[in-house]
Amino acid sequence: KKVERNYIAINNSQLTLGLVGRISEQKNPKLFNQIAFHFPQYKFIWIGDGELRHEITAPNIEVTGWFFNSIEVYKHLNRIDVILQTSLWEGLPIALLEGLAFHKPIVATDVIGNKDIVDHRINGYLFTKIEELDEYFTLLEQAEAREKMGKNAYLSCKNKFDSQKNFYDLINIYEN
Repeated sequence: KKVERNYIAINNSQLTLGLVGRISEQKNPKLFNQIAFHFPQYKFIWIGDGELRHEITAPNIEVTGWFFNSIEVYKHLNRIDVILQTSLWEGLPIALLEGLAFHKPIVATDVIGNKDIVDHRINGYLFTKIEELDEYFTLLEQAEAREKMGKNAYLSCKNKFDSQKNFYDLINIYEN
């Protein structure tokens, strides 16, 4: 609830993709950079910073640096049309859950953690090769497609990842 209060609908003239996280090996900045080079017509935003920042070299990537509060992060998250998660591995990626709460379609690597959140072709897309992104990004250029997937993203967040609901469901399991 705290997160979704900060959501503001936007309509960029240029498709803008991005992620929130530390620029580290786990987040695979090399792949993020390759994707940005492959799609020079789009804008990319990396919300965060990290030890592998030098691997971000594509001219269409903006690295915001670190912020000291979540409100600043949410301001930048509102600037993104689509969450692009390039991780090599994940647990339960909180940044993706925030993206869902912000009505953002997600395009993510097909790895554990990401595929626990992304319902392929419902609230986003899972990929293993950059070439798959040609189709997905072309579809996501359409505001209507982003809006539909974004609505699905929000609903999946609300239905599957509500901490209060999940807590009470867990209590029921233990009590029965």
